[in-house]
Amino acid sequence: GFPRADVDVPKVRQDRNRLARLYNDHKSLSAEIEGAIHEVHAGSRTERSDAAPPPGRPNGGGPTPMAVETAAPAASTAPYAVVDEVSPGSPADAAGLRVGDQILAFGEVVASNFGGNLAQVAEHAKSRENATVRVAVLRAGEPEKLDLMPRRWEGGGLLGCHMKKV
Repeated sequence: GFPRADVDVPKVRQDRNRLARLYNDHKSLSAEIEGAIHEVHAGSRTERSDAAPPPGRPNGGGPTPMAVETAAPAASTAPYAVVDEVSPGSPADAAGLRVGDQILAFGEVVASNFGGNLAQVAEHAKSRENATVRVAVLRAGEPEKLDLMPRRWEGGGLLGCHMKKV
């Protein structure tokens, strides 16, 4: 019967209340984010429809410069890691990554969302195994974009390079 001696009823009520508040907070934040995403996409659609098709392409065929720009990840200007080793024959070597390259963006991992742990880059590489990842680097002061495909190879890891935080 009730009350049970092995159940802390006030603690259960407190936990249920906390879960309900967190659930409501999550719902409201999700709705805010969804609204912001709709606004961003509506704005980009408006900008694209306002632009006239370029000369020589009367029907506007092919991707617009804006579409190409937005397809590439926006690279931050601040590097968060530097490559200090690249193994010969590795996916990083095949993509053209070099020792001394400063990483501006590795797929979706950029300086603004980099938590200070390079495991974030490793996790992103693991989640994109056998798929191309756009890597933005700063090489001799000039930004460059590389396409890197994390994959299994005869060496260790999926990339074949070592990075350290800047």
